Amino acid sequence: MPDDNPLHPERLALDLYAAVLDGAPVQGVLDAIRRGVGADSAWISRVAFAGNQCAGAERFEQIGLDPASTADYLAHWVKHDPWLIASAGLGPGVHNYDHAVPQRDYLASGFWNDFASRQQPAAQHVVAAGVAVAGEATGMLALQRTGRRGAFGAREEKLLAALYPHFARALLMEARLAEAGLQAAGASAGLDALRHGVAIIAPNGRLVRVNTALHDMVARRDGLRLSANRPVADDPAAQARLSRAIDAALAAAPRAAALATDIFAVPRPSGGAWRVQVTALQAGATGLFAGFTGALVMVADPRQAPLPSAATVQAMLGLTPAEASLALALAAGHSLAQHARRRRVALETLRTHLASIRRKTGCRRQAELVALVLALAA
Repeated sequence: MPDDNPLHPERLALDLYAAVLDGAPVQGVLDAIRRGVGADSAWISRVAFAGNQCAGAERFEQIGLDPASTADYLAHWVKHDPWLIASAGLGPGVHNYDHAVPQRDYLASGFWNDFASRQQPAAQHVVAAGVAVAGEATGMLALQRTGRRGAFGAREEKLLAALYPHFARALLMEARLAEAGLQAAGASAGLDALRHGVAIIAPNGRLVRVNTALHDMVARRDGLRLSANRPVADDPAAQARLSRAIDAALAAAPRAAALATDIFAVPRPSGGAWRVQVTALQAGATGLFAGFTGALVMVADPRQAPLPSAATVQAMLGLTPAEASLALALAAGHSLAQHARRRRVALETLRTHLASIRRKTGCRRQAELVALVLALAA
């Protein structure tokens, strides 16, 4: 295909990817495709389906269509569009809808007679590419012609098929970026809801997240502060241990190495101590820590309200009394060995309880479980 062809796939792919990464509209790329295949109008949309029924368009960008008609279409007619209804059963790929919806059936439909025939341009033929992007949603690139221009043929289908892999990658990338953004926003909101301080340090040692509670603790100037890279304890001995614990967690995270949570006290000039936990966040973390890898530093203030009751933990997480007791002990900063001595039970029994807790809560690591229990008291 010559380089000056307006449908050169590589050139359009770069434009699509740039628009997705910048969060910019794709009308420029869409117009180039429309002109390249001699279409009167075109649109890109993410269409939601409930089974084989069209439930509506979640996103819609168009070229060559009247904005007022588009609004009417999205508010009502999208669910009655014979082409979209047919697309639910066609699956991903490039389809000429003159084959899926014969012209005599389309021109006899209420959609055509009551809506489409009254528009300028009145789309009578369509060729479209569909990509499954997330759940029941399908990304659609549709090119439309009036009856005057005539139906799309093998040439236009071939050109759209050449574009299809790039279009699919762009829409999938957009969906993943949107999902990642939602997850990050949800994780940040969840961390800020905790009354315990949280700092997350990336594998390169950079401090990437500090929640509201830790900012408040540091503002008291009571034995803890934040440097550019990590939390710092004013007490030299506590700082040495904190530094070693963070370095060990950062070393363990990328190797998925086993690392017991390090729990210790940081003295406070006002009296008492902060309770600090440091552990590795490894790939595959779920819940509040999904998407993070590196070191997790969690700071608790023993002067604040107590942990949730055993009854609350048992009821909310579906645990047995023994499992709830263990979950609370871990959230309070006790180790398995310490809890075994306090309760006079075998360490192996507690390991069995912990495995059961992880299955019931979906928490793969102790840091996730501690955050979940602490959230019940937030």
